[in-house]
Amino acid sequence: MTLDDELDLIFAARDRDNMEPTVNALLHLRASHSENARVLYELGGAYDTAGRETEARGLYEEALTAGLEGDLLRRC
Repeated sequence: MTLDDELDLIFAARDRDNMEPTVNALLHLRASHSENARVLYELGGAYDTAGRETEARGLYEEALTAGLEGDLLRRC
């Protein structure tokens, strides 16, 4: 399974009313893909959805620095 496949599965399984499992899954991926722009962006989005905007902002900035591109860049 590719990293994009893993991210897609995590995103599809998220529960907007309980983002902790999603955050935890993304933190696990970040441990091994700490400079991947999509991982950083998706983790930022999970924090944002959970109401943790300060943490989200830092991750969005990291994602931009890491080279976020395409549709994700437009949404960021």
